[in-house]
Amino acid sequence: MLRKIMEKKRIVLVSTYCDTNEKIEILQNNLKIIKSKGLDVMVYSPLSLPNEIINLCDFYIQTKENPLLYWPQKAVSSFIKIFSENCEIKLRRTLFDYGWAAIYQTKKLSEYASTFDYERYYHIVYDTLIDDRVISIFSSDKSCSFFPFHEHKVSLHLIALDKEELIKFSNYINLKSYLDFNSIVENWLYDTLTNSNLNFTIESEKVDDLMLYHKNEKLHDYSEIDGLTFFILKNIVSYEEVSLFFYNISGQINLTISVEGVEKPYIISDKQLIKLGFTPNNLKTVLISFNGLTMDITKKIEDIIHNLIEFNYYNDL
Repeated sequence: MLRKIMEKKRIVLVSTYCDTNEKIEILQNNLKIIKSKGLDVMVYSPLSLPNEIINLCDFYIQTKENPLLYWPQKAVSSFIKIFSENCEIKLRRTLFDYGWAAIYQTKKLSEYASTFDYERYYHIVYDTLIDDRVISIFSSDKSCSFFPFHEHKVSLHLIALDKEELIKFSNYINLKSYLDFNSIVENWLYDTLTNSNLNFTIESEKVDDLMLYHKNEKLHDYSEIDGLTFFILKNIVSYEEVSLFFYNISGQINLTISVEGVEKPYIISDKQLIKLGFTPNNLKTVLISFNGLTMDITKKIEDIIHNLIEFNYYNDL
């Protein structure tokens, strides 16, 4: 099988954004698996990677480009719901859209790889789980195959293409189509495929990944102090006051909030909203002190793109 793979001249194209040691280790392990199967590999990275990674590559592309999309052009909204006796409270956080950056890497890898004489090209992401099913795809003659991923019909985590279909697929990738469709990467990809003239197949084998993007991140809790949970409201459309919404509070707690050096004590109950007295276009220094600990949340407030709190009272539902 190893001889067969090498004779057919196959290459794996790896999209990456490895900004932690854990991600670098996952990438390195995947590259070792790929190389052990006799395939060439091309890695694309917006970040500098260690020499031990580069030495595993046949082609290594490092770039300064990492085209994130920002609100209001495009962004991702993540929310949680909290319930009280008469109200549903939705905490909605706006995040950068990383989707186009991922698609853009796929396009650039396709364009560069297509200039070399390979018969089969396999797009993966650095954290694709390379199990026996994926390895069998690497040794197959599939010429335009896409694969289900979690709840999605297709994804960038595994794509198998011959050179003709690689070039055609790359030509369908552009920012306008992604913005016009206005959804997540997987939905954009499925829509693009179904409206293309690619001779594609959506295979039955599911692909999995090794990393959960926001695995350890508290998306709706900005607190760094145990026993304190709060969300930051920063509405850059209406420019209402920046506020803190405290939740998951047991009983009542005492804390101090300092705004631009002026301290004020509070007795906080669960699901309480505290206005800070300034708007998003006039940010000020904010510190919170609780249980003998003080945290400066000024940078957290500055970095927020657009956060909302929605109160839906049951008699209005």
